[in-house]
Amino acid sequence: MPYINAHSLMDEGFSLLCYDGTQFRTDTGVIVWAIPVMILPQRYLLHIGHFINGISAADLTQTIKEAYALLPEHLSAKVLAHSDRGSAMKASSTKRVIKELLGAPIHFGRPHTPDDQAWIEAFIKTLKYHREAPQSFKLVDDILQWLNRFPDIYNNDPHSSLSYVTPLQALSGLKEVILHQRKQNLEVARMLRYTTWKSSRSTLLPAALEVIMQPV
Repeated sequence: MPYINAHSLMDEGFSLLCYDGTQFRTDTGVIVWAIPVMILPQRYLLHIGHFINGISAADLTQTIKEAYALLPEHLSAKVLAHSDRGSAMKASSTKRVIKELLGAPIHFGRPHTPDDQAWIEAFIKTLKYHREAPQSFKLVDDILQWLNRFPDIYNNDPHSSLSYVTPLQALSGLKEVILHQRKQNLEVARMLRYTTWKSSRSTLLPAALEVIMQPV
């Protein structure tokens, strides 16, 4: 079938379960693989799976099942899995398990097109270079502690792509309420500035020269 852009899917009301793998390394060279799973468009981080030295298809599907169990019920009706074309992602067992779990095939990005997975790529950069991220990890346990801490940090940070609402607020359905309240606050502040300016002009100019300004 022809490729369908992920943005188009979200415009149609689908939520996307987005995931990928990335490496952390201890000072002694031990590799820990992290598999973050987030839900779009809210950018909420559901879960980070972790495995030593490599990722199998079974590891990936286990992580996705654990993340899906944390998905709010109101989002589970129209959710698709979205990933790149890594070997674990394309494995027949992965595709079978996810299709059974979600009731739909995996939606893959196009080959050699990282922008199709821009959300998870940007997230991984944040996971590694966040202002609270340790500069190095002496032990495997230090990496695991960071991976366990990070969901709470990330989900409560205002996000620019969410109009500086946090992923938790977006997932909770509060985004539009918050943005509406901000708009009302701006209108009140604008009128207050105008009233203050008009009052100051009245005290400085003779009554006959007073210029009547209308708010924009």
